[in-house]
Amino acid sequence: MKNLILIFILFTSSINQIKSQSVKIDNIKNSTLLIKLTTNEHLINYHINNEDFEKAELIRINQKTENEQIISAFKQSWSSCKVYFFYSHHTSQIKNKKLDYVFKDINETKLNDLEKKELSNHQKKLQLIIGHFGQTNGTLKFNALVLMDHEFKQFEKTIPKYVRTYKGLWFLKRTPTKVVEILEKKNNLALFKITRKLFLKNI
Repeated sequence: MKNLILIFILFTSSINQIKSQSVKIDNIKNSTLLIKLTTNEHLINYHINNEDFEKAELIRINQKTENEQIISAFKQSWSSCKVYFFYSHHTSQIKNKKLDYVFKDINETKLNDLEKKELSNHQKKLQLIIGHFGQTNGTLKFNALVLMDHEFKQFEKTIPKYVRTYKGLWFLKRTPTKVVEILEKKNNLALFKITRKLFLKNI
């Protein structure tokens, strides 16, 4: 019985250390994930201005399809925390804490009052995680699902900071669903490793 009590105390202590020493990992479980969806507005407008309306419409349709696949992937395969979405042309509004442009599903359903309040609280507490499918930062750039903090800065450690999509490599390319599944597994594995490390450290 004493051993069980000791194990419980050590485990509780480990969890507390995770919250104080590894806030970024804790953020995933207790925050809101906002996924930025690309609109390609600049490219579409470029073709419209050049009166290539067919090309502009093709880009719009392809991008819409890709965004719908991303939304569906998170709805089907993500369970670590709440996830909402916004379009890339509203990035400045999101940075300025204007959350009216956030929606929660493929039908672009707006958040209700309770969800808005919770999201606002997470933003005030710096508990927003931003994700997007695009290029990573740094010298060696590649396409991935990239995770960033509330200031739109890519995470370093210890949170999983990206999952590669292998876009452009047809024989390796991952679907949005596969990418989201990998992110979920990486997040759970990272949390498990830190919990185990801190637990063993206290024994």
